[in-house]
Amino acid sequence: MSQQGAQLQGYNNELIKCIEGPECEARRAPQADLAEEEEKQRVQHDLHIITERLAAINESLARKMPSGTTMTAPSQRRRALTKRFWRAPSHCSTC
Repeated sequence: MSQQGAQLQGYNNELIKCIEGPECEARRAPQADLAEEEEKQRVQHDLHIITERLAAINESLARKMPSGTTMTAPSQRRRALTKRFWRAPSHCSTC
C-alpha cells in the first residue's frame, strides 16, 4: 500500500508541475514586464530632475561669467608666459 501511495504522490507532483508550470510562467511574464515598466518610469523621472538641475546650473554659471570673456585666468597667464618666452633672446640654447 505504501508503494502505491508513493506512486500516486509522484503522479500528483507531475500533474501539478504540468498544470502550474505554464500558468505560473504566464503570470510571471506580465509581472516582470510591469516591474521593468515601473523601473523605466523611475529612471525617466530621475533623468528629468537631473536635466532640470543641469539647466539651472548652466543658467547660473552664464549669469556669473562676464559676457565676452572666453579665456580663463590660467589660460591668459599661459598665453602671456608663452609670449615672453618667445620674445626672450635666449629661449633656445642650440640656436
